[in-house]
Amino acid sequence: MSENITSGQEKPQNSPSVQQTSSQQPMMQPAPTAYASAASIPATRPKITALAMTAFIVSLACALLRLVEFGTMRSAMSSLQTVAAMNGGQSLRNYNTLESFVSFISLPLFLSIILYILFGVFIYRGYNWSRIVMTVIAVLALAGIVLHTFITSAALSGMNEERSSLAPGFTSSLSTLIVIYVVLFIANVALIVFLWLPGTNRFMRDSKAYRLAQNPMVQPTVVQAQPVQPQAPHQN
Repeated sequence: MSENITSGQEKPQNSPSVQQTSSQQPMMQPAPTAYASAASIPATRPKITALAMTAFIVSLACALLRLVEFGTMRSAMSSLQTVAAMNGGQSLRNYNTLESFVSFISLPLFLSIILYILFGVFIYRGYNWSRIVMTVIAVLALAGIVLHTFITSAALSGMNEERSSLAPGFTSSLSTLIVIYVVLFIANVALIVFLWLPGTNRFMRDSKAYRLAQNPMVQPTVVQAQPVQPQAPHQN
């Protein structure tokens, strides 16, 4: 008798209605949390790589060569001014025209010096956008160097022995300018190459990750747990 009563009390717990009620209770799915990998974020400012440092040094060298180019141009014009003042007339008018042209091209020359130094510093600090801008500057500089080399070579080839004897300083300055342009061309090509080598890419990538880690506005993304409503079991 007692066994019947006990078994009768247990049946309601195993009844389909109780199972359906318990199965309809929402289940909490484990809360996945999406965090950036701490191992990939440098704790300190990344050390500049050898290739990135080389690109920085080459950019400063290009600025220095541009400054030497300007000094050589002024030296050539000074020698030519002496000869033009002695001859007067047409020679003086030609000198004034050439002086105006040199003054005109001196403006972008000084601008390039400032840009080489400015964006070279940003490359040293690991800003990726600065090497993109520096690449554009170097490509434009290559075009200008080719043009200046052609003009200088044409002027040097037009100097006969009589003219060279009258302005020896002008002829030597033109020869020096051609050497400077050749070195500048090689330096700008090397700058473009060093800017995009794997070592520089790694430095830019690590520097960006470091700056993002230091930014208080950048917080890890947390995905909250979402309740999962199980489907009611099919009853036969």
